[in-house]
Amino acid sequence: MASILNVDQINNAAGTSAVTLDPSTGHATFPNGMTLPAGSVLQATSGRLNGTPAVNSGGSTWVDVFSASITPSSTTSKIIMMVTVMAYQSSAGADGNVRVLYSIGGGAYNPVNPNTSPLATNSTGTLFGNYRGGDEIYQGAIQAHWTTLHEVSTTSTVTYKVQGISEATLTFNRGFQTGQSRFGNPVSELVLMEIAG
Repeated sequence: MASILNVDQINNAAGTSAVTLDPSTGHATFPNGMTLPAGSVLQATSGRLNGTPAVNSGGSTWVDVFSASITPSSTTSKIIMMVTVMAYQSSAGADGNVRVLYSIGGGAYNPVNPNTSPLATNSTGTLFGNYRGGDEIYQGAIQAHWTTLHEVSTTSTVTYKVQGISEATLTFNRGFQTGQSRFGNPVSELVLMEIAG
């Protein structure tokens, strides 16, 4: 017959409570926290873009589209950032692009892991090369995915925001078909995960 040990609390050698067991559920809690191995996912959050907002900036101004925030629990943590963007460029020959910036604790925004040698000063932090309407497949519709590991070294809230720029009209969450989409609209999303360092 197996032995059974009935306890409500386990202390460490110094007498400090290390594990507490709930008498009704049997669930364990760790009063002093617990340390997960490096690479563990500590938390996740996301921001989804609803509707079909449009950017029409004449190709000169980046416009905020949507965002998501996360507050790391340790300065050694890293952030996995995953972004998916679906958009439609309205005019053939019109240039546009999408980028992601981040801010720590409400401070200034900076590009996330940018190309350190961009070809153009206004392209820093962009998700893909300059996009020209009508030149690519889907007749002007673009879908961009980007995943990167971002080191922020902070426990302050980090906010990531997606911006768009266009010489014509860049409409998010839609494909090529004009007007009402026959089978619905895509969804753009920004997912953030804190990874233990």
